[in-house]
Amino acid sequence: MNIYDWRRAGTALFLIVAVVLVGSFLYISNNLVSDLARQERERMQIWADATKQIADIGLYGADNDASSDNLDFLISIIEQNHTIPVVLTDDDGNILDHRNFDLPVPPDSLNPYYLAPENEAFLRDKLASLSRRANVIHIIISPDNLQHLYWDDSKLLRRLSFYPYVQLAVMLAFILVVYFAVNSTRRAEQNKVWVGLSKETAHQLG
Repeated sequence: MNIYDWRRAGTALFLIVAVVLVGSFLYISNNLVSDLARQERERMQIWADATKQIADIGLYGADNDASSDNLDFLISIIEQNHTIPVVLTDDDGNILDHRNFDLPVPPDSLNPYYLAPENEAFLRDKLASLSRRANVIHIIISPDNLQHLYWDDSKLLRRLSFYPYVQLAVMLAFILVVYFAVNSTRRAEQNKVWVGLSKETAHQLG
């Protein structure tokens, strides 16, 4: 094999290695996104179960210390969600609770249950968007009382979802830069050879 054959083989090997690396990065990133999405759904299922048990305690009463302690524990489960945006509605579509949305108007600290008109319109738009997705858990409070828990992806999950595409763009840019650099070097060497041949030819003719 001459030097050009070695270079062609090296270029082909580099492209194969680059494709394998890109595929591996995409596979690992997609697995991370899938695992995080599954964990968030499990957390929302726990959130829904806690909501159901709180409603049961409200229906049947909490007349002992054990029920009160259990109620405090269930409320703490709901309050520990600081990352996943959620909207809880009744069967008529009325918003019962919401968390972790960047609302247009800051909530009233003196009356946290008051929902400003701007915030209600914002949450209505979010609810309409979320209702078209599969991120919903239906909570059966009683046979004639249903609640629906909708949630959006956390910021971390959204960032990880875009990360594979960023990786792909960076790897493709790197491959293109290396490919054009190799081609430019090869053309420069070929030009040097032709210049040398031209000078030698001119010398012989002279």
